[in-house]
Amino acid sequence: MRNVFALNVVMSVRSAFHSQPTFFGLNEKYMKGVYEQLFFLKQHGNWGFVESYNLPNKLRQWWVERLSKHIEEQNKANSKQRRSL
Repeated sequence: MRNVFALNVVMSVRSAFHSQPTFFGLNEKYMKGVYEQLFFLKQHGNWGFVESYNLPNKLRQWWVERLSKHIEEQNKANSKQRRSL
Protein backbone atom coordinates (compact mmCIF):
# COMPACT_ATOMS: atom_id res chain seq x y z
CA MET A 1 0.00 0.00 0.00
CA ARG A 2 2.86 2.40 0.78
CA ASN A 3 4.51 1.90 -2.61
CA VAL A 4 1.29 2.72 -4.45
CA PHE A 5 0.90 5.95 -2.47
CA ALA A 6 4.50 6.99 -3.17
CA LEU A 7 4.03 6.27 -6.87
CA ASN A 8 0.87 8.41 -6.98
CA VAL A 9 2.69 11.30 -5.29
CA VAL A 10 5.60 11.15 -7.74
CA MET A 11 3.28 10.95 -10.74
CA SER A 12 1.16 13.87 -9.56
CA VAL A 13 4.23 16.05 -8.97
CA ARG A 14 5.62 15.30 -12.41
CA SER A 15 2.36 16.13 -14.13
CA ALA A 16 1.87 19.36 -12.16
CA PHE A 17 4.50 21.26 -14.18
CA HIS A 18 3.72 21.89 -17.82
CA SER A 19 6.50 24.37 -18.60
CA GLN A 20 9.69 23.73 -20.52
CA PRO A 21 12.64 22.38 -18.53
CA THR A 22 14.56 25.59 -19.31
CA PHE A 23 12.02 27.66 -17.38
CA PHE A 24 13.83 27.09 -14.10
CA GLY A 25 17.42 28.15 -13.68
CA LEU A 26 19.66 30.41 -15.70
CA ASN A 27 19.89 30.32 -19.46
CA GLU A 28 23.06 29.59 -21.40
CA LYS A 29 23.63 33.20 -22.48
CA TYR A 30 23.51 34.46 -18.89
CA MET A 31 25.86 31.75 -17.65
CA LYS A 32 28.32 32.49 -20.46
CA GLY A 33 28.43 36.10 -19.25
CA VAL A 34 29.03 34.95 -15.68
CA TYR A 35 31.86 32.68 -16.81
CA GLU A 36 33.41 35.54 -18.79
CA GLN A 37 33.35 37.67 -15.62
CA LEU A 38 34.90 34.85 -13.60
CA PHE A 39 37.63 34.38 -16.21
CA PHE A 40 38.37 38.12 -16.24
CA LEU A 41 38.62 38.30 -12.44
CA LYS A 42 40.78 35.16 -12.35
CA GLN A 43 43.08 36.22 -15.19
CA HIS A 44 43.54 39.90 -14.41
CA GLY A 45 42.59 40.28 -10.75
CA ASN A 46 44.12 37.11 -9.28
CA TRP A 47 40.77 36.08 -7.80
CA GLY A 48 40.00 32.44 -7.09
CA PHE A 49 37.16 30.77 -8.99
CA VAL A 50 35.10 29.96 -5.89
CA GLU A 51 35.83 33.36 -4.38
CA SER A 52 34.54 35.25 -7.43
CA TYR A 53 31.67 32.80 -8.09
CA ASN A 54 30.30 33.34 -4.59
CA LEU A 55 30.17 37.12 -4.94
CA PRO A 56 26.69 38.61 -5.28
CA ASN A 57 25.93 39.56 -8.91
CA LYS A 58 25.99 43.33 -8.41
CA LEU A 59 29.23 43.23 -6.44
CA ARG A 60 30.89 40.96 -9.01
CA GLN A 61 29.78 43.33 -11.78
CA TRP A 62 31.24 46.29 -9.86
CA TRP A 63 34.60 44.53 -9.46
CA VAL A 64 34.70 43.65 -13.16
CA GLU A 65 33.94 47.24 -14.19
CA ARG A 66 36.42 48.70 -11.68
CA LEU A 67 39.20 46.31 -12.68
CA SER A 68 38.54 47.07 -16.34
CA LYS A 69 38.76 50.81 -15.63
CA HIS A 70 42.00 50.31 -13.71
CA ILE A 71 43.56 48.33 -16.58
CA GLU A 72 42.54 51.02 -19.09
CA GLU A 73 44.13 53.71 -16.89
CA GLN A 74 47.34 51.70 -16.65
CA ASN A 75 47.42 51.20 -20.43
CA LYS A 76 46.99 54.94 -21.02
CA ALA A 77 49.77 55.76 -18.55
CA ASN A 78 52.06 53.20 -20.17
CA SER A 79 51.40 54.54 -23.66
CA LYS A 80 52.10 58.12 -22.50
CA GLN A 81 55.34 56.96 -20.93
CA ARG A 82 56.40 55.17 -24.14
CA ARG A 83 55.66 58.27 -26.23
CA SER A 84 57.77 60.46 -23.98
CA LEU A 85 60.82 58.25 -24.43
